[in-house]
Amino acid sequence: MAPELKGDSETLNRVMMALNAEVKDDTTGRGIVDLHWVKALRIEGDEAELTVTFPPSCGGGKALAEDAFATLRRHLPDTDVYVWHK
Repeated sequence: MAPELKGDSETLNRVMMALNAEVKDDTTGRGIVDLHWVKALRIEGDEAELTVTFPPSCGGGKALAEDAFATLRRHLPDTDVYVWHK
């Protein structure tokens, strides 16, 4: 299922590409977007909100969520960033 995206399409595309390239599952080497672990991304005004879901077999979910937060901060430096892990 495709993630729910809300905001400027160019910015969303750029950030989704960055998340996929920079936040990868250690066991498969695949990005979190390709693995369908990104459920929603909203970038509006000065806020970005990312919702991710990792399978129980993914023991590094907390680290991946922290990596996703760091990636968003790098690519959206003047934006308040929130990452929800569900």
